[in-house]
Amino acid sequence: MTETLRRHRGAAMIALLALAAALALWADINAGYRSISLDELGQIARGAAPASLTYTLVELRLPRVLTALLVGAGLSLAGCLLQGVSRNDMADPGVLGINAGAGLLVAAFIVFVPAGLIPSTVALPLLAFAGSAAVAFAGWRLSVVRGASSPRRLLLIGVALATGL
Repeated sequence: MTETLRRHRGAAMIALLALAAALALWADINAGYRSISLDELGQIARGAAPASLTYTLVELRLPRVLTALLVGAGLSLAGCLLQGVSRNDMADPGVLGINAGAGLLVAAFIVFVPAGLIPSTVALPLLAFAGSAAVAFAGWRLSVVRGASSPRRLLLIGVALATGL
């Protein structure tokens, strides 16, 4: 396969994926009790739409759609990083013990902190992040021997941490 054909195929694939993403975003914006037409979307952009329609799009649907887009991008980036660091196509947070660290701190909070003392909507995501970050750092640190880390050692230590936690 020539380099030009490979380049054109890559550009066509990116264009196709961008079109699919735009259609998925449009479908997600229209998921609800009332759909929003392209004409109404133009009215909202110009500021000529009714307040209820603007509220529906800007305050309710658009944050949901953008959050889903960012979460999906973040998860794909995290998966790529885990698979790249471990050099294993099957690597995931469960194999490296990251899920177990998050779950441990969340469970400890639920069991040991009296209800209502700290708002759980704030504490649970922060504790899950702290637990997962601590286990990821501990696994990486334990896998480093004489200044070098091997992916095989990282995976074995991650499995051991997941089992232990």
